[in-house]
Amino acid sequence: MKLAEQYLVKEKGVPETRAKELVARLNIMETSMEKGMKVHFYYDPAKDFFGTWVSQGDAKHSPLGLVRAKEMKLIQEKDAAVAKASGLEDEKAQLEELRDNLQKEIEGLETKKAQLESSVAQLEMEKTKAQEEARITGAKLAEHQNSVWYDADLEDRLRARGVLKTVNKVENIGEVKFANNIDLTKTKSITLKPSQFGIDHIRDVRIVPNFLKEGRDIGVHFVEDGTVEVTVLNEAAVKGQKVLFVLTQ
Repeated sequence: MKLAEQYLVKEKGVPETRAKELVARLNIMETSMEKGMKVHFYYDPAKDFFGTWVSQGDAKHSPLGLVRAKEMKLIQEKDAAVAKASGLEDEKAQLEELRDNLQKEIEGLETKKAQLESSVAQLEMEKTKAQEEARITGAKLAEHQNSVWYDADLEDRLRARGVLKTVNKVENIGEVKFANNIDLTKTKSITLKPSQFGIDHIRDVRIVPNFLKEGRDIGVHFVEDGTVEVTVLNEAAVKGQKVLFVLTQ
């Protein structure tokens, strides 16, 4: 955030207040970066437009690689939490069996019995906590795996932001993080309103990447008021994908 503001103020002469407003509009995820990655800035004074994107640079991993590493970490954390809960359940059962045996012995062992009961209660709390951690981690992983990430805007804006690129006459999505997503287990629809993009009417929508086909994988319905209703038709093809909707006004 600070680098972006310094770039606008010191290199482009943008007033500090305006620089903060421009930076606040962006989805700058500093936590998804590592040392050596390059942050690129772009400012068009004529349009007062500011954009940024991240490339691998000298870093060991690409931005996409970091996302995949995060998914793997979530899987490992879930498995570890489940294993811990199972182990604590077994240990709890063993202590309860020992407690029952001690209850049959002489009165002098009552103190030790009470200590073991306390240990059982503590293990029960730890087991419950571990199960809750496993549930939360599993829910986050499921949502990530079942989501489709998307962005939408006019073509010139998408290109200026580095979201839409053309390589060898083929349109591709730039290496940027999408802030918008829908969990396909909860909804399969996206509504694109002209007012979201500062235009009066959406006349056409082009889908990138082009291996996702309109009518087969994604449905596009134009409403009379200029709104577009996008529906996921082929969940298997779209799940986990980054999809770009290129609008024509």
